[in-house]
Amino acid sequence: MAVTPQVEKPGRTSLGSKLVAEDQRGDKIEPLVRGGRPEQGMPAFSLGDADLAAIVAFIHDQKTKAEALGGGRRGLGNRRCRGRTPLF
Repeated sequence: MAVTPQVEKPGRTSLGSKLVAEDQRGDKIEPLVRGGRPEQGMPAFSLGDADLAAIVAFIHDQKTKAEALGGGRRGLGNRRCRGRTPLF
């Protein structure tokens, strides 16, 4: 039986965040992932350098793709409604 985690507040995408926009090769994202934000319910993660670099690359790739779509979150929602594959 699968267990669904309970979330106090639904998450939101951080692709448009200032932190991601200012990040240069993980200099902002890596400390956040390693240290977490316990006060906001995000735990710290102990990941190897290669895994963390892959996560940073993925976030930046998804940000680039989302920006290319235009329209912000509403634009992504409209694409889902038309039966296209969501970006994430």
